[in-house]
Amino acid sequence: MSLSGNWERGRLMRHRMGRRRLLAGTVTLGAGLAGAALVGCAGEEAEEKAAPAAGTAAPAGQAAPAKATAVAAEQPQSGGTLRIAVQADVDTFDAIKAPNAKTSSYFAGYVYPRLFKFTPGVGKPAPGTLQGDLIERWEQPDPLTYILHVRKGMKWDQRPPTSGRAVNAQDVVDSWKYFKEVSFYRGDLANDVNKAAPVKTITAVDTQTAKMELAIADAAVLAVSANFLDLWQMPSEAYNGGFDPAKEWRGAGPFLLTQHRPSVGFTFKKNPDYYGAPRPYVDTIESAILPDTAQLEAQFAAKNVYHGVPEDSIVALHKQNKGTRIDLGSPTATGSNLGYDLRTGSPFLDVRVRRALNMLLDRNTIIDVMSNPKDLEGIGVKLGRYWNTPLNAGFGDFWLDPNGKDFGPAAQYLKHNVAEAKKLLAAAAFPLDKEIPLTFTTNAYGRTWPRLAEMLMSMLRDGGVKAVANGIDYATGWIPKYLRAKGEFEGLGMWPNGSRADVGQWFQTFYSSAGANNQVGKAYPELDKMIAAQQQMTDFKQRVAAVHDLQRWMVENAIAIPMIATNGVESVDLSWEGLRGRDYRTWVGGGVAAAEVVPFYWLDASLRRA
Repeated sequence: MSLSGNWERGRLMRHRMGRRRLLAGTVTLGAGLAGAALVGCAGEEAEEKAAPAAGTAAPAGQAAPAKATAVAAEQPQSGGTLRIAVQADVDTFDAIKAPNAKTSSYFAGYVYPRLFKFTPGVGKPAPGTLQGDLIERWEQPDPLTYILHVRKGMKWDQRPPTSGRAVNAQDVVDSWKYFKEVSFYRGDLANDVNKAAPVKTITAVDTQTAKMELAIADAAVLAVSANFLDLWQMPSEAYNGGFDPAKEWRGAGPFLLTQHRPSVGFTFKKNPDYYGAPRPYVDTIESAILPDTAQLEAQFAAKNVYHGVPEDSIVALHKQNKGTRIDLGSPTATGSNLGYDLRTGSPFLDVRVRRALNMLLDRNTIIDVMSNPKDLEGIGVKLGRYWNTPLNAGFGDFWLDPNGKDFGPAAQYLKHNVAEAKKLLAAAAFPLDKEIPLTFTTNAYGRTWPRLAEMLMSMLRDGGVKAVANGIDYATGWIPKYLRAKGEFEGLGMWPNGSRADVGQWFQTFYSSAGANNQVGKAYPELDKMIAAQQQMTDFKQRVAAVHDLQRWMVENAIAIPMIATNGVESVDLSWEGLRGRDYRTWVGGGVAAAEVVPFYWLDASLRRA
């Protein structure tokens, strides 16, 4: 699976071809949601010591993930070559103009900064907070203005035409203008392209200061600008004819591209002027292009690739290769819901019916069948079980665990309880004698969606709901008649929700009445108010609390029926034990591991070569 296939169609489902097939592509990108729990080679007893942070916490009452091994406590060592592989070459080096993730989500992060980057998690999911990247610090004097201070001492590539010159505010302004003109994703930010987008303009105040003026107050704007598809920062020379950004890179990120061999691979060297020194710890990255799975597995076994194999191969390769380690990451920030008919007279307008449908879903069974964690658990890897609310479990601090002590009484509506569901359906006089179409696309997500539909229909029928399959074409059926229909359809629909850079962007897209892909129409004006309120909150803790309240309210009122398609456990990767720093994780809502996580990787003596 190529990168472009993974992230196109407006950032829809990352579980497009099923969790196992997807993660084979994801981990092979070399980015890796770095492991929270590091499990020693099969047949060896792992030495366990206190690590800087605990492994990912499992939901209450469930098994905790495996503990981290002692490698995380050692001092990083500088030097050596990190050897990785990707499955596809880039279409263009132009990070802003790139139409898909083959450049923007991975390679560009080595070379180009953004205004901001996401804070990595260490042994736990990234929280969703921001750090300065090209911007060193910032202020917000009023709700519609950000003052951005360019990082002092930051330099562009030493090679001509940038020749090691200092980064300045004009670079920020020129990058904004270029983004607004050519980016496929300019509507995420540019108000004169999309009136729902927040940014009116970015101008230079002086050589080291830029001003971002908003047309709409929006707490998500900085996070969206940091998303892997949005506002990359390139030098002014990329826009004034100094060099062709589609063919060359002249960046200021942690690495510099020194060689590109089309269809063969890339060589990156540590940027000697990078502001994060002593990071990155490795001197060189050699990234091979290996589209063939068997070749990738062979190169991993030969220690020519240090991590990133198809998930279906992890257990076998771990058993076959002494000195390998299974790395656990975060659940993804994608998700899925059952949406329902919102037309006048629909039985789904009764909250008792919606609560009943929620309670008919056995979420742990869905996870066990769709994510198949038992293969890994059979070799001692302890995985959590993460239930989505209307927000997905990968969203760090914003997600509220419905199996935890803080969710409150509304959590009962996500628990499997057929007897109670039947009582609610009877009280609501739900038409159990009527067939209810369950609509899903048959040609966008491989076998995953039809398999999940079969499970859902079986669970709904346990409560007497006669759900019948209605498979349709993605482009001609699903998009116009369901995705964009705002509840104007018959029966139930299986909604794929792709990740978003910011939690507010997620709620606005899928649950606000103004959202392009909203599943609730205009049925819940109070929900619009709650979404708008959290979008104005710039204090992180205050906003987290508001988003927690939003989830409680949505579950209490069964606004959506969250199901778990393929992301109810941690993502998984396999690496050689000599690759350290894998307890760092990037923000799954749109972070860039090449910039946020890879600089923390380091190599012990077992992976160093002359």
